[in-house]
Amino acid sequence: MHEFKAGTLKSGKNGKGGKVKSRKQAVAIGISEAKEAGLKVPSK
Repeated sequence: MHEFKAGTLKSGKNGKGGKVKSRKQAVAIGISEAKEAGLKVPSK
């Protein structure tokens, strides 16, 4: 969320998809990155 608030969070693979515009999009990206890193993320 810090990156989202600062306006530096980018969507897509390697951050090449453009700026994230919504809070929901930022949360979804954070969850997917956590899963890729091997962290346990609870389902909805």
